[in-house]
Amino acid sequence: MAGRLLIRRPVGKRATGGDIVSTIYIYVEDGAPKNKQLNIDCRMGFKLFFTKYGIPSNKIRIIPSGSRGAAFKNFCTAINNATDTDNVILLIDSEAPVASTNRYKPWDHLQTRTGDQHWQKPQNADDDSAHFMTQCMESWFIADKQELKKYYGNKFKEQSLPRNTDIEQISKQQLFDSLKKATRETQKGEYSKGNHSFKILARVGPVKIKDQSCWADRLLEHIKSLST
Repeated sequence: MAGRLLIRRPVGKRATGGDIVSTIYIYVEDGAPKNKQLNIDCRMGFKLFFTKYGIPSNKIRIIPSGSRGAAFKNFCTAINNATDTDNVILLIDSEAPVASTNRYKPWDHLQTRTGDQHWQKPQNADDDSAHFMTQCMESWFIADKQELKKYYGNKFKEQSLPRNTDIEQISKQQLFDSLKKATRETQKGEYSKGNHSFKILARVGPVKIKDQSCWADRLLEHIKSLST
């Protein structure tokens, strides 16, 4: 398991004046077991992404969990032990297009997707507890091609990227193949999950992404509402 599983039992901290300060714990399908630097990069990338949308960094805790299954397991443990002041969120790839009938119903999508059908929604969870990077985090990068170009610099081949403006319909395989092709001749080299992904995440614009992804819009608006 990557990162330390956070389970808060005491009632939340108190700010000046006696107000309860709630914390948003986001269990993400990213990072790697026993890779301290990758987990640091993961936390930093997501924190910068959220703070650029006006979400205070002190309100969120990013918990890199490594694999998809580990993220779900850690999320279940955390939400079942959460206090009234804790907000526990699962953030994973949808892995496939989400049917229109399952829009904003992440647990229904998981129950219909082969490989996830054994996942049982925790008793304390609801649809607001689970969010998708549709179909994977790399789709967010395609939404902000300008920052991709800035990151990779010379010899970046933007024409190799998918032209589909509906980023949620671009498959994971197409995303990875196109990113590798677009970056192969750059000084940073071929796109690499981990080595490049969190640095790019820290640069891309959340507004551009939410404008092209209803699931990203849902994620950002929900976390922002919890942070105010």
